Amino acid sequence: LSYDTNESILKQAFEEYGEVIEAKVICDRVSGKSRGYGFVHYTEETAASKALKDMDGKVRAFIENNYKDLKTKNPKLPILIREATGIEPQLWARYDMGVERGIHLEGLNEEQISKALEDLAKGGAAVKG
Repeated sequence: LSYDTNESILKQAFEEYGEVIEAKVICDRVSGKSRGYGFVHYTEETAASKALKDMDGKVRAFIENNYKDLKTKNPKLPILIREATGIEPQLWARYDMGVERGIHLEGLNEEQISKALEDLAKGGAAVKG
């Protein structure tokens, strides 16, 4: 999960698949900050199965659906998709002087992924400035 995800956001993201009994974000005991994962419990197993299937691959879908627009607006932007089962989706940018920044994308919808991409682009301008 994005480290900004709270239980309300998690529940809302998964309610479209069925009735959610509980949405729990696992947090660090000392800092209270999200550890980047959580659990969602449904009233029906079919809802859980559908959510698992539909939520998997959202980052890939974002890139595939927006590739032409991304490349038109950013012709020098290299886009690489690597597939690895069980690996959290991330978006990385490499700026001048070897500076790299990454954002965790697990559980984000298309709008949130787009915002993350914009934030990385703004971060590149700040590094250059």
